[in-house]
Amino acid sequence: MNIRTATLQDIDQIAAVEKECFPAAEAATKEEFEQRLSHYADYFWLMFEDDTLIAFVDGMVTDQENLTDEMSAEYDVTYRIMRFYPSLSDSSYLNIDDPEESVEALVKNFPGFDTLYPLPLQNIRKLAIPAVNFGGFGKDAHKWTERVNVPYTFELLPKLIQKTIDHYLK
Repeated sequence: MNIRTATLQDIDQIAAVEKECFPAAEAATKEEFEQRLSHYADYFWLMFEDDTLIAFVDGMVTDQENLTDEMSAEYDVTYRIMRFYPSLSDSSYLNIDDPEESVEALVKNFPGFDTLYPLPLQNIRKLAIPAVNFGGFGKDAHKWTERVNVPYTFELLPKLIQKTIDHYLK
């Protein structure tokens, strides 16, 4: 397995993987990938098996701890950066910065880890790609009683995401 950053020469392979993974209406186009590479090529990672692209991850990073001051002032809300996310997300596969003892405890207490849900933990640790999760706020995720805080999830959250994207695409 080989992991490296993407270049424009990889666009055809990236688009092919995207096409395999998403319905046509949702898949990003070659032009969209070119745009992403023009803005944050250093954070567009590819994983190859031999010469075949098998996966990719793209995103941006920052050394700023808090981008929410403007939103806090504008909407009279308080945000916190937390090192805890109560659900699994795609970004859970980008970085493991927990102590080795914590990861060992997870594996030890996960029946059938090697066969039911094997994860390349050392490879994820090597990736070490910082990530941020934006998510709705609510209760009982993935249960029949699941519900979200409508004003936050459908009013504030989209604006927070848009402002963050605008910040990085300046």
